[in-house]
Amino acid sequence: MSDLAPLEAKLGYTFKNPKLAHRALTHKSWVEEGGEGPHQERLEFLGDAFLGYVIAQHLFDICAEDAADPLTPKRAAQVEGANLKRVAESLGLEALLRVGVEAGKDLGLNNRAMEDTLEALFGAIMTDGSATDARGVIQRLLLNNLDLSTESRHSTSVYNERWSKQFREAPPEIEYRVEGPENSRTYWATVKLPSGKTVEGEASRSKGGARQSAHAAALRKWPSVAAEA
Repeated sequence: MSDLAPLEAKLGYTFKNPKLAHRALTHKSWVEEGGEGPHQERLEFLGDAFLGYVIAQHLFDICAEDAADPLTPKRAAQVEGANLKRVAESLGLEALLRVGVEAGKDLGLNNRAMEDTLEALFGAIMTDGSATDARGVIQRLLLNNLDLSTESRHSTSVYNERWSKQFREAPPEIEYRVEGPENSRTYWATVKLPSGKTVEGEASRSKGGARQSAHAAALRKWPSVAAEA
């Protein structure tokens, strides 16, 4: 395992028990292929739940006048796969993650593994230190650069509005692709562009996240595609 010092410097946290960090950096597939364990799933479960809570509380505080409905998509945008993957990449987790050979060949699973590893690190920090320590790390990595842009929050709404306005009909149905066992599924969504072609979004752990990603991808292609139609 690589030295933890560079990672700890980026996290702003030094582990008292490095074994917890090593566990957070160990994917289940590594252990299943005979590698040294234990794996990260219990820590990921803890970190995932805590991250959702911290994001929700932060949005509740800074969006005091918002009703509950607008807060929900804002929270979802912050914990969607693309956002967590970006943070994981900034920490260099791909080089530190111990993942099985077969799992490492699957790009979608590898992206999911990076997201899970980030959440496992939050869980490891809670276990090694405290909830306050984990909150501080989440603050530095996510909350200080919170993106509340319209596209991040409402890509599906914008897509639906544009489609209805341009074609005077309901938006086409979304096609989903699913991989993994029932308790650990990865989703991809495919949506139609104005030209009739389709675009698939990034992998997500939820249908909602996959849908938002696909619609955001479609909106980025919309102007040029519409011009060709």
